[in-house]
Amino acid sequence: MKFTKIISIIITAIILIAVSIAYFALGNQNASMSVSKADPAIYSDIKFKVVYNDEGFVDVYAFAKNNILAKYKTSMGDSVPEKGTIVLGSTEGMMMQSEDLFSKPGDKITEVPGVDLIIGGVLQETASPIDQFHFLGETDFEKVKGEENKLYVKLNDENIPKLFFVYSYNKKAPINIELFIGNLSYYSKHEILGETYYPLIVGFKEAKMMQEEKLFSKPGDTIKDLFGKNFIVIGVLVETNTSLDMMHLVPLTEDELN
Repeated sequence: MKFTKIISIIITAIILIAVSIAYFALGNQNASMSVSKADPAIYSDIKFKVVYNDEGFVDVYAFAKNNILAKYKTSMGDSVPEKGTIVLGSTEGMMMQSEDLFSKPGDKITEVPGVDLIIGGVLQETASPIDQFHFLGETDFEKVKGEENKLYVKLNDENIPKLFFVYSYNKKAPINIELFIGNLSYYSKHEILGETYYPLIVGFKEAKMMQEEKLFSKPGDTIKDLFGKNFIVIGVLVETNTSLDMMHLVPLTEDELN
């Protein structure tokens, strides 16, 4: 009986690993079809605030240059937020409409902590992180009750934006961390062959793209010289259909990452 039980456990483990590999492989096919249409100039001098919602996810509020936002096409309304208005990325706009939070530009929303706003517009899809952003004018951005210095963007050699969320070792943000694969207990600094490796948790969609680019294949893999630092992947988040899907959770601030 003991031998039979051991064999059963081994078979179950093999099946789970196979399902995980197949799932990511299918996702990678989809990721290769997604090409960003966003102008990377939008990330120049951009400011972020994050708000933690009741589900344990992150809402991203951004203040960007109006002359850059003006270049973006919309599915409805205007692309530049005026005082008292908010412009949504395409994914966030569709989600809020599906939840009956608004139906058209001019509708009032009360979900933004610290300020009452009306919908100014919804951007067309860009297949980039801004699809999840909430864009505000400077005055309204300053009023939002959110946390700054938690989120930042780095552009890689191909000018593709990469979102980094500061997830500290001890004072962790109040977000729902559920791993699709990996082990959160390894979220600590590691010394390997005399070199320092920092822990990295990758959002579900970003993980697919990184696997396609052969940056890693599974938790435990190391990534050398990612914006000047070495990392070890300790997990991939479950898919949330929020901005977390595109993020890298790291214990480093923007100044600490080159």
